[in-house]
Amino acid sequence: MQEIELTITNPELRELILAVTQRKAGLKFQARGLSMAPFIKDGDVVTVSYLDGDNIDLGTVVAFSQPESRNLALHRVVAKKGNLYLIKGDNTYATDGWVERKNILAYVCKVERKGKGLRLGLGPEKMLIAFLSRRNWLKDIFLAWRRIFPERLRKAFLARIF
Repeated sequence: MQEIELTITNPELRELILAVTQRKAGLKFQARGLSMAPFIKDGDVVTVSYLDGDNIDLGTVVAFSQPESRNLALHRVVAKKGNLYLIKGDNTYATDGWVERKNILAYVCKVERKGKGLRLGLGPEKMLIAFLSRRNWLKDIFLAWRRIFPERLRKAFLARIF
């Protein structure tokens, strides 16, 4: 089967995700931006899938419509209360605010970088990542990591886990 490459706008991608997930299918596309680095980097290929029911686990990376702008984003659930979810990018200090369940379109079930599947950040460790991210410790940890370790050591270590 031949893959088709399209360039579409943010609102078009939002509508496409809605249409695909309503059929309980998945959609693969290239992520843009740095807000989820290092777990999802600019250019990584992500697959989003249908969310079954209302229960979204803490730490799940979701595709959602941002409350104010209605733009599509991929960020992590860092807290929840009832039908509201506090969502935040791993590489940001500010949250996206409390988002209603109806604005969460899908969840990220797979990330590929340079043709290889990645699991770090999507498995059971996602709850720890959500905890660290909500308190803004995650971004600080990554900044300290960059200052302490030379680039070649960071790359060698990350090549083993990513």
